[in-house]
Amino acid sequence: MNEKRGGNYKCVVTKDDKTSEGVFEVTLPIVHEDLIEPVQETVQFIEGKDVVVEVKKLGGTITDLYWECNGVKVEKKIVNKKDSCKLILKKATADAAGSCTCFVKGVGSQDSAEIKIEAQANEVTVTPVKKKITCTIGKKKCNPKCTVEKTVGTVSAKSVKICKLENDKPTACKSAKKKKGKFGKSLGKATEKTAGQYVCVHSEDGVETISEPMTVSLKTKEPKEKGKKGQI
Repeated sequence: MNEKRGGNYKCVVTKDDKTSEGVFEVTLPIVHEDLIEPVQETVQFIEGKDVVVEVKKLGGTITDLYWECNGVKVEKKIVNKKDSCKLILKKATADAAGSCTCFVKGVGSQDSAEIKIEAQANEVTVTPVKKKITCTIGKKKCNPKCTVEKTVGTVSAKSVKICKLENDKPTACKSAKKKKGKFGKSLGKATEKTAGQYVCVHSEDGVETISEPMTVSLKTKEPKEKGKKGQI
């Protein structure tokens, strides 16, 4: 049946100068049509970060579009474009895990696309550049360094410290400085007290990640040899 024939109709019956009428509606059955598809079927997120789910529009006419996440309709932060539609969940919490579904209606048709949302731990890896460091007594070139990598996001130098191990616990921590992708801190002019084990500590949102120990040992400064007169 042509879709233009859908709508409300009235039936009028006249007999013996009496008239009766009835109103009825003619509708077309809703059929499935490929109108959208997910850009990613599964999206992982870090708690506290934005979650972005997106569908691609496949070219059919879309008359209505909306999103539901875990069965609840979401109306905020929808970016609807000609060929795609994004839903952005700002600073997502753990209960965002589950699924978001985009529902669309066309002309006598409908479609939907479900996207799974999984929480992901933001893993941090702290690695010493050198596990054994030899410093010269009286010299300043004594600088334990480490690299810090995160699954998501950049590492701030403010979140990294160099600490000395005392009874297997980080103590006397000092903020590290970042240079050429490495985090380090000068221990100053090396003395007998400089020797020992040091670690890099990354702290964020109350979670600490500690590197393997770096052992600092000392050597004495070699005296310069003075040349003797008359030697060739």
